[in-house]
Amino acid sequence: MRVRPSKMGHVLQEAHHLTVLTIPPSRLVIVPAALPADLQLILVELHAQTHVDHAHHHVIHVHHQMAELLVLRHNCRLARISRHQKVEKEKSNGMDIPSALGEPSNRPNSTASATEKAPSTSRKRRSMVVDEIPFPEEPVIDNPLQETNSSLTASLIQNLDVRGAIFRGLKSTVVAKLNERSLPELFNENQAGTPVIFAKSTDDISSIVVVEGTHRFSSIRSRLLNKSELETNIAVKIVVVSAAEFDDIWRVAHPITYIAGVDSKEKAHLEKLPVRVTRFLRKTFSNESMRTKGAYDEYTKARNQYEFLCSRFDKAYRSVLRENARYHHLVMKMLFEEKLITKQSQAESELSGFYAYLMSSEVRELFFNSFEELPAMNKSHSLIYRASKYHEETVIAWIKERTGPNSKLFPKSLMMRKMQQLLKREEANDVNKFNANDKSDEKCLHDEDETDEGAPKAKKARKPTSEEKEERAPTTGTGLQVLKHVNQVPANAVLVVQGKVPSVNELVGKGVSVVIINPIETVSTFKDMCKIAESSSVLRCGEYFKKTFVAAGPLIKTGNAGSRLSASTIPTLLVKLTDGEASRARTPKMRCYTILDLQPTF
Repeated sequence: MRVRPSKMGHVLQEAHHLTVLTIPPSRLVIVPAALPADLQLILVELHAQTHVDHAHHHVIHVHHQMAELLVLRHNCRLARISRHQKVEKEKSNGMDIPSALGEPSNRPNSTASATEKAPSTSRKRRSMVVDEIPFPEEPVIDNPLQETNSSLTASLIQNLDVRGAIFRGLKSTVVAKLNERSLPELFNENQAGTPVIFAKSTDDISSIVVVEGTHRFSSIRSRLLNKSELETNIAVKIVVVSAAEFDDIWRVAHPITYIAGVDSKEKAHLEKLPVRVTRFLRKTFSNESMRTKGAYDEYTKARNQYEFLCSRFDKAYRSVLRENARYHHLVMKMLFEEKLITKQSQAESELSGFYAYLMSSEVRELFFNSFEELPAMNKSHSLIYRASKYHEETVIAWIKERTGPNSKLFPKSLMMRKMQQLLKREEANDVNKFNANDKSDEKCLHDEDETDEGAPKAKKARKPTSEEKEERAPTTGTGLQVLKHVNQVPANAVLVVQGKVPSVNELVGKGVSVVIINPIETVSTFKDMCKIAESSSVLRCGEYFKKTFVAAGPLIKTGNAGSRLSASTIPTLLVKLTDGEASRARTPKMRCYTILDLQPTF
């Protein structure tokens, strides 16, 4: 395999050889072996250039300047850690910290010369690099829960106090189909797993909680059985728990009474259960036969995965995972080893529960409530989490707008494209900050002990005026300036939105003209547009790029009688609406705006 010459020869000379990492699918990653493993992974993930060699293998050569920069940062880190260790060692021996650093002490009994000036403390020292955070180990359980093979009669099951819905809610359609089968077919071990139940003891079974087999137990309890059927023995696995543990399980479980046509998504909150119980439930849920025969849907898998992670890690480690993506692979490895995920797909839909675990509470609740309506392909769930880290309110608004009653009015692919654009912009800003911080890391090798005493003070940056902020507002490909909130729209402007009018009273007060692309056909939408049209008595309708538009406001011109306005681009549409249909201008004379959450598609 041929490797292109390196621009950072001194780094490769120190390394003497290259490290070759293999990542799927059939990719080889070549990085300098001088880099530590964690920095190699960062290089591969963030800064890689791909080309194909003569053997037609994908070879990723690390961006050499970035590799050199990371080596430099790593050396800075080692230097600071060494310095920190020296300070701690001297501190433990009773030596003054400035002395350990080779500096004169400020203490009264110091032996340093009185005329020797102590270094200035006007500049704060750079903080030491935080050590690697260890992966939290689970506590050892001395007496884990065990299953005991037993049997119950159908008559006893009908007369017990029973709750269930541990892993998933109760679906009436499933119970209705099970009611068509005989009891032997219902509990055939070749077709379904053996039911698992919690009880206080094997001798006194007056109340039970069904772990596996909720729909089948609900089917038995809803039937009118004859004498022979009532005496049918049903094989079960009983898990004996303490009275306190059973009470906790009973509180989070739900009744499993069958009501025709009524489904329930309510299931137990597994994160609220004792550690010993959740450990057993995690093992049971990951059992291949249980998962296959139980035929869990994607929502059930995601919900349980999220709750297992809540019980497995504390809030502190969750914060670590939110702030440091490089620790994600440790959790994914754990999920794979415990068979909570079987394989990783390109869409990463099997990690939906993990991404839900990292979301904020409000985004997570909306995510699960809209789970079946949200796209699952192309890493959509990962995209929702990552985008919500930067603009939570915007992501929430987008999801609400494109799910529920309005789900058919707006394509969800558009929502995902918007999130990709938002994420790309914010991550680009992060990379710029990352590169800016690297300059200070390079400098710290030379002037860590220097102070900035006597150095000219930097001038404070002047805050931009509102007019300057307006000039710097991001624009779309058609020249519309994008604003975050409707209250930022200036007076006597033109606002272009999709679907509906935001804050109609505020826009009317400012004399803003509004153009709605693809308006939602509701009474409230047209009432809002009529209210805007009152000032000029002009309300225009027409076609833009095969979509309907409605326009109203003081800047909208009256159209030709009997004609229907049509335009293929936003600038052309705005020119015809504000300058007249006879105008030959290419762009409108006034500034035109749109709102981030209501941008029209172009």
